[in-house]
Amino acid sequence: MGQPNVRVSPEDLQVFAGRIESQMTPHLDRLQQLHSQVRGIESDLFTSVTFILSTAYVAATEYTGEDIKSKREDLFDVSGTVRQTAQRWADAEQKNTVKGQ
Repeated sequence: MGQPNVRVSPEDLQVFAGRIESQMTPHLDRLQQLHSQVRGIESDLFTSVTFILSTAYVAATEYTGEDIKSKREDLFDVSGTVRQTAQRWADAEQKNTVKGQ
């Protein structure tokens, strides 16, 4: 049994990395915008609830902000890795190309 014939298009990988960013960034931007609006609600505005609930609200919004930030970092890690893979494939193809003299 031979190995399967694998074909990789570095150009397509670059396009894919760009699509990942262009399609996900607007969603993350919107989440960040909504999070900023929610963070604007201060715990001292919770006059009808206990102190514990207002503290939980503040903690939850802080956690959410960090989560959005980590998702953005993950997005760019993934797209960066795809771009790096594309470049490595392109470099390997160039090195393996027989050049006439």
